[in-house]
Amino acid sequence: MKNVCFLFGINGVGKSALARGIAAAIPGASLVSSSETLRNALGGMTREALELADPQIKQEMLRKSLLRAFEERKHASVILCDKHLLVPIRSESSLRYECMWDEAYDEHAHCLCYVTAPQESIAERRRRDIISGERVRRSLSIDEIIHDEKMNHEAFSGLFSHRSDAFELNNGAALENGVHALLSRLAS
Repeated sequence: MKNVCFLFGINGVGKSALARGIAAAIPGASLVSSSETLRNALGGMTREALELADPQIKQEMLRKSLLRAFEERKHASVILCDKHLLVPIRSESSLRYECMWDEAYDEHAHCLCYVTAPQESIAERRRRDIISGERVRRSLSIDEIIHDEKMNHEAFSGLFSHRSDAFELNNGAALENGVHALLSRLAS
């Protein structure tokens, strides 16, 4: 059943807030956080431990866990899954990216939404997350935000540009604008 709306984007772009806003506006909607699903599947690992885990094991566990979550929610009107497409892994002197998409998700994908936002908004959201302690955020650097955005956008375009169910959404400062735009897209 194709009822999953995947929301991709870098940390701090507002995927989770956008998903919550959409879920509140659509009766019978359900939320799935891929990061939380993976951490739970791997025994509640910290972000640091998760980064060090074997990429193949993470991919397999994420695939199994997400597919199970989708099956458990198959009667939801829509499942909103906030998901990273590429995950930046930073060590002392290097940076690499892990691709977190699996073709097994295709049979569930109703739409693939790449969420963007101004770099300053992303940095501010990350700053608020750090202050609140709600989420671990590593970088407030605009240069790193720009680089992560570029890498993720290229991956999204490379994987999904041929698909009619793939689109981009600018989630600027006003969350309600992003919610309205995504609701319009889901209705069409």
